Amino acid sequence: MTAWEYNDAMTNLLAATLDSLEAVATAEQSYTAMEQVENIWWTRKKALPSGKILLQRYLDTESYLIPWLLPEDENSNFYCKLFKPDPALSAYYEFRIDLNRKFLSETMDSTMLNHTITQNDFYRIINLVEDDQRNIEMKSAIRTQKANMRRVRKQHDVFWNQV
Repeated sequence: MTAWEYNDAMTNLLAATLDSLEAVATAEQSYTAMEQVENIWWTRKKALPSGKILLQRYLDTESYLIPWLLPEDENSNFYCKLFKPDPALSAYYEFRIDLNRKFLSETMDSTMLNHTITQNDFYRIINLVEDDQRNIEMKSAIRTQKANMRRVRKQHDVFWNQV
């Protein structure tokens, strides 16, 4: 198979898959769909560049993907399970990303001396993102707890000053 035939086959497969998923076709429909999930999957309360714009991340490493549903559709039994390519396929290709020093120093450890990641590093990166997400959630819970404690102390002080 030539590169041209492969590209055509992939284009046709992607188009058929998007059609079967009833994907939106226009920029206006994309914008409307994006607005429907604001404050569910993403927020505009943070400015770019910020890792806090995404409110939900797909970090599952199963052999398939199950799409997220809107809250009003959560009881629906209609969804399309998308199967990921066989992991053994990675023996036939290499997806390589050359990292800049900022990414490397903030995200990876000193074992990444060659400043390059490949598909073989994806699970480790997913684990780093999951750890980061847990840390963010924990810090947020602690901030909320401290704010609640300050509010209770303030109410306590107001009460005792009135007595």
